[in-house]
Amino acid sequence: MLVSQKEKGELSKYTKKERLLIDREIENLQRFFLGIVNMKEMPKALFVVDSKREHIAVTEAHKAKIPVIALVGSDCNIKEVEYPIPGNDTSVASITFFLNELINAYKEGRKA
Repeated sequence: MLVSQKEKGELSKYTKKERLLIDREIENLQRFFLGIVNMKEMPKALFVVDSKREHIAVTEAHKAKIPVIALVGSDCNIKEVEYPIPGNDTSVASITFFLNELINAYKEGRKA
């Protein structure tokens, strides 16, 4: 809505400072939501790295009946996740390893 108002020139009625704040808001919204703007259907699954930290995403996925796959550490509740993957969810090397394996498995599944 803000983007269309900006394109139509409807934001010219605001002060320069207000337009700057609106531009920043547009940038933030685009950064966070650009990936889902063009989605045509709900995702088949949700993958999260730390189900404890991403508890809101997990809760929203459950409300939408979307299964959750998660890399869970010892501090996470595995009962909140349909497909838990036990592992270190704080180490960059561990996360990279699991994500690479997930990507490879996805590509293999797409080939079949």
